[in-house]
Amino acid sequence: MRGEYVAYRKISKDEIELANQTNLVDFLRSQGHNVRQSGASFFWGSGGHNTLAIWGDKLNRFKHFASGAEGNAIVFCRNYLNMSFQQSVDALLGNRFVASALSSEHTAPSEPLTNSVPREPFEAPTRSADYSKLYDYLLNQRRLDKSVVDYFIQQGTLYPTYEVSVKSNTPYSNIAFIAKDFNGNAVGALKRSPDHHSFKGNHKNSNMRDYCFRHEGTSGRLFVFEAPIDMLSYISIMAKSSNTWKHDSFIAIGGTSSNSLINLVSNQQSADKPLTYIYLNHDNDKAGISARHDAIAKLRSIGFVGKLVIHLPKNKDWNDDLRQGIISTDLREVNGFPQVLESGNQRGHSR
Repeated sequence: MRGEYVAYRKISKDEIELANQTNLVDFLRSQGHNVRQSGASFFWGSGGHNTLAIWGDKLNRFKHFASGAEGNAIVFCRNYLNMSFQQSVDALLGNRFVASALSSEHTAPSEPLTNSVPREPFEAPTRSADYSKLYDYLLNQRRLDKSVVDYFIQQGTLYPTYEVSVKSNTPYSNIAFIAKDFNGNAVGALKRSPDHHSFKGNHKNSNMRDYCFRHEGTSGRLFVFEAPIDMLSYISIMAKSSNTWKHDSFIAIGGTSSNSLINLVSNQQSADKPLTYIYLNHDNDKAGISARHDAIAKLRSIGFVGKLVIHLPKNKDWNDDLRQGIISTDLREVNGFPQVLESGNQRGHSR
């Protein structure tokens, strides 16, 4: 389409503004595109990480969670329908729409045409046969439940690494928390040292922006944490009285960014498996407060209509609570204002 000759004409600011007000759902459907609705959300694409969400009060904006690309209707046409600026405005206004430019071949959004850098392939860290340091750190120092640790080891998403120092040529080991995409392929790994020094970082070529360490259940409930240790600590608290935690979903977003969370929720909605409850279990500090506000805003912007519940640890994080034997009950539903849902000596899994 960009190579096709179109006579130049001057485009007014009013035309640009009007074009950007175009309802993208109606626009795409009028040209035979498959736009899927899930709840209050709309998605264009083939599903999975390539799905693009259409949102906004007028459904005139888009968000592609796998790449982080977002923008207005004109940017959508330029990045995903291979149109020039003038062609985008004309198509959105219906002035001289060329149907071939929006043929049904375009069923899955790709990376944006600009600022796209190919990612080098990810190779998971080498697994060590020696689990002694992993168990000592996670069970004795962090006080995690052994059955929980064993479960994630069996899933292949938790294991000790075997690495060799470039400087000293001596072997060493980290604990790897593996992130998988929605097809079950390993795409990243968060590593942390089981020794006294506090090394923590991502393995080479990890895609921890879009995916993260997680467990997916079928209950429709998702529990969100900043770090894998916090996630495993919370599950360990749940496992003290019941093993039904496996029916729920858990995600450790690897910090305070909501990208991997939004990517997961968007994928669930586009696959017609929408979540009904999301528990925001971020740390009980300033960074956690900011992260929760960001997550709430983004979840609502993509049309999540389920219940949002804030669940705070009594201490800074859930591992502190686990090691001190404290179980938090500060549950607040987000419906425009905080509301205490439960109180008393109640475990988080009992909802």
